[in-house]
Amino acid sequence: MGGKKRLLPALASSFGQKRAWLLAVWFLVSPALLTLAKAAEPLTLAEFAARPQGQILFMRHALAPGGGDPPDFALRNCASQRNLDATGRAQAAAIGGELAAAGIQPDLIASSQWCRCLETARLLGLGPVMELDGLNSFFQNIVPRKETLARLRAQIDQLPEGQLALMVTHFVTIQAITGLAVRSGEMVVYDRKTGAARPLYSGEQPVSLPADRIKLALIRHFLDQGQVCLTEFSLKSGRRADLIALDRQDRITIIEVKSSAADFRADKKWPDYTQWADRFCFAVAEGFDLGLLPGPQEAGIYITDGFEAVLAQDPPTRQLAPARRRALIGRLAKKAMGRESRQLLEAAGLPVTNLAEDDFASDGD
Repeated sequence: MGGKKRLLPALASSFGQKRAWLLAVWFLVSPALLTLAKAAEPLTLAEFAARPQGQILFMRHALAPGGGDPPDFALRNCASQRNLDATGRAQAAAIGGELAAAGIQPDLIASSQWCRCLETARLLGLGPVMELDGLNSFFQNIVPRKETLARLRAQIDQLPEGQLALMVTHFVTIQAITGLAVRSGEMVVYDRKTGAARPLYSGEQPVSLPADRIKLALIRHFLDQGQVCLTEFSLKSGRRADLIALDRQDRITIIEVKSSAADFRADKKWPDYTQWADRFCFAVAEGFDLGLLPGPQEAGIYITDGFEAVLAQDPPTRQLAPARRRALIGRLAKKAMGRESRQLLEAAGLPVTNLAEDDFASDGD
């Protein structure tokens, strides 16, 4: 849908405002980072309109950059919450237009009491909106998970027979009820009698995020924080870090990118990274099942939509030994210099020696 398209010129402008020394990081990024993979074909609006398959349309609120809500969250104070941006508001209006064009008119429209959900529901333009506290977000324990879901299930049971309800809510709520993960503005058809659920998308098909795109979003995030990054860095243990970041205080963060649940389940050696960094985090795409990942005692979690990234779970801080820190920073510098030199020569069409990148960083701890 038009509202879901990302504003690439804004991204380029953001990078253009960075200091010149940060631009050198782009020599360290693989050209393959802009590749996107297509998701499986979903149930379309036309298919649903022709053959309704449930009584409830769960919809995640439209795009609201960031993750969670600020510490001073207050239910009736939108200024204290994470809200829709201009893209999110356009997205909500576009979805409403597409539902109307397909002839899908809900008999009831309900929303979480969070401002971003209420605004999404109203911008759909499909009718009056009622608040349901069962749709509220328990992501940060602002409301209790068990009690909130119990209220929602009771509210669902009280819905009139033969009517279609559209419920605008949050990622955690939709996943808890249907078992499906959705991105901003996406919907799930839910049969309250059988518990069956199926994704429903309007307009533009969603795309999955490959690992390289997740890396690109994290690089942008760290640049915004004044940190420099290096991809695919080999450690002395033999492990290769997907992304390593260095801040102005010489603190080191290692990021392990996971593009799917299967990718995470297959990795049994990720704890090895923790001895080589002050902080260790996973990075996943928006919609990833966070319940699969380790808790805050073991790792942090970054979530990204491929453009913005947010720290959804703070990592524990471990203090690297001074000697190891010095050795790592030295190896990072040598590898970055070697990689940039090689890429500059290759871009100019000049012969390059057979020396491997890791040969520039072979000493140290």
